[in-house]
Amino acid sequence: MERINVLFLTCSLEVGGTETHIYQIISNLDKKKFNSVVCCLYDPGSHGNALIKNRVRVYHNLIRKKTDLLRFWKFAKICREENIRIIYIVNFPITISWGIICGILSGYKLFLTRITTTRSSTTPGVLKWRILNKLLLPFVKKIVVQAESHRDYLIQKEGIRSTKVEVIYNGVDLARFRYSNIVNSFKKILNIPENAPVVGIVARLSYEKGHKIFLKAARKINEQISSAHFIIVGDGEDRETLEQMTYDLSIQSNTHFTGTMTNIYEILPLFDVAVLCSIAKETFSNAILEYMALSKPVVATDLGSISEQVIDGQTGYLVPPGDYDALAGRIMTLLNDPMLAHKMGKAGRALVERKFDVREMVNKYESLFESLVI
Repeated sequence: MERINVLFLTCSLEVGGTETHIYQIISNLDKKKFNSVVCCLYDPGSHGNALIKNRVRVYHNLIRKKTDLLRFWKFAKICREENIRIIYIVNFPITISWGIICGILSGYKLFLTRITTTRSSTTPGVLKWRILNKLLLPFVKKIVVQAESHRDYLIQKEGIRSTKVEVIYNGVDLARFRYSNIVNSFKKILNIPENAPVVGIVARLSYEKGHKIFLKAARKINEQISSAHFIIVGDGEDRETLEQMTYDLSIQSNTHFTGTMTNIYEILPLFDVAVLCSIAKETFSNAILEYMALSKPVVATDLGSISEQVIDGQTGYLVPPGDYDALAGRIMTLLNDPMLAHKMGKAGRALVERKFDVREMVNKYESLFESLVI
């Protein structure tokens, strides 16, 4: 049987939730049935370079600026030479427009896209997104989303046909998420006392991820539990502002910024409670899956599809977005009741094993790819 050649088109494959997801798909696809090719409009990033080392063809720096549509011939040439059957587009304005326009001009018609966000009427740039969707999504055979609530949004708010939308939950490689024996080593590196309770968050340092809410909650927690420490994993445009905020709140000695980490499964064992406190819609959180894969109880804001991951009162707690009092209260409940925290963490791990295993995710993608070329 001839292998199905799938081209993945994205901006870059730097470390991030969407990028890690694409890396997982490519790394786990059955090599006897599928051949993966990657096109990064810009730099390949960490995951892209890792794929190159694993002998996956990664084309990168295809354009110099967003309006560089005249270089579509590069994309057409790659599609022809690689005998591409399916073009899988990670849905950003530049990739969906560049990919579909160039693909159509090149004679390719089998497009698949992955939409990762929902947008309210107040979301910046929502009009641009909706215009692009109206113009370009009719050329797409299937749209992949990560949650049932996201599917409902596209059908009800953006008028997408239900038969066009496929729900495939993200997954984690459970074999990588086992308890680490280097917890104390990381605590020494970060200068955290051995027995200090730790609250952690893994998210890009940008406004919508709600780190200011996290820090305000940290201040309230420290008023009651002075030994608590707070780990912030990730990087982004708000880092300087957030670091200054720890001084304004007098929690700088208890708060630790690690920057971006590729070995996330090694630092997560430090967390006694794991947090996601976004203030804008989250369609799906890879960080929450990773928390639960390591049996960590989660406190998260009740946005988007988060309730499909965090079962309130069972695997953690859900709180209203922006409510740092509620966030602090639920975190302290878990810090003060280790037995409850342990029980919720175990329930989270069981949920991931049952519903969010990477192998299950990849199996569904393989079935989808095969159905598209029949």
